[in-house]
Amino acid sequence: MYCADNHVHTCFSFDGAPGAAPDAVCRAAIACGLQEITFTDHCDINGQVEGIYARYTMEEARAAVLTAKETYRGCLQVNWGIELGQPHQYPEEARKMIADGGFDFVLGSLHNLTGVPDFSFMKYEIMTDEHLDQLFSRSLGEIMEVVKFPGIHALAHLTYPCRYYTLAGRSFDPMRYAHRIAEIFGEMKQRGLALEINTSTLRKGLDFTLPHTPILALWRECGGEMVTFGSDAHTPADVGADFADFVHMMKSCGFSSYFTFRGGEPVEHPLG
Repeated sequence: MYCADNHVHTCFSFDGAPGAAPDAVCRAAIACGLQEITFTDHCDINGQVEGIYARYTMEEARAAVLTAKETYRGCLQVNWGIELGQPHQYPEEARKMIADGGFDFVLGSLHNLTGVPDFSFMKYEIMTDEHLDQLFSRSLGEIMEVVKFPGIHALAHLTYPCRYYTLAGRSFDPMRYAHRIAEIFGEMKQRGLALEINTSTLRKGLDFTLPHTPILALWRECGGEMVTFGSDAHTPADVGADFADFVHMMKSCGFSSYFTFRGGEPVEHPLG
């Protein structure tokens, strides 16, 4: 069947592996049987404006991706995208990034709440259950702002905090917030957005994707049709990882196809 990874980072991401040049990533994608790849390097817009992360060099990244697109034409469909984090926190700068980028695909994400560090930096071992609830509830509020942001094509790793809750040994059921998540899904469906199934948690030894299977089923129940696959690879070795698990999860929830984006337009692929 047709295999495509819609969430891949390179050395142009602030946390990308030094050896993850677009050319090396493309070679790895072909080697593992992918037919399509979308480069979505990080641009956490608050991190750019506030100087938290190394600046994203968009022109340099675009040149490298477009060179790879030509190099592997006929062997691999290469798309130019971005993972735009927290666009609502600095909307003017985020709008300019989208306008200047000419992206095939804009993946919206939330890595941190306004004025709060990335969820990956927190010490959940010492938090109360009430703290976990408060953080997750606030994340849903800001995720709603992400999906409302103009120019977004899909929502990345909806239950991102759960990755770190679980790694810290904490138990948390995001389906307790099903009514809030359904409201987000209603907004996404109205705007024609896709939901990403992010498999990065599986490589970390966890037994769920982002979002969890019941939440994918909820997306289907809410009338959601478009889903994308994202390995969230930061090294060439992880490109396309766990695609088979993604397919199984999709089929178990009643989906028969998934999507990639080219020139901002969705392209449907049967699950086989």
